[in-house]
Amino acid sequence: MKEGDIASAIEELKQRLWKARKEKDITKQAEAERELEYYLQRKILITIADNYVNLRRRGLKH
Repeated sequence: MKEGDIASAIEELKQRLWKARKEKDITKQAEAERELEYYLQRKILITIADNYVNLRRRGLKH
């Protein structure tokens, strides 16, 4: 999964979460929050890995 795909998935989940909160649907809200947390963690890990690879290419990390 690419970083752009994750960004669009996060936006969709934020909209689902907003809608669930508006409808006061606790089940959908909890599900959206769990998925959103998963995608945010995944985005962070991809960013860390990308930064590491870029540092290796530039020779700053041994």
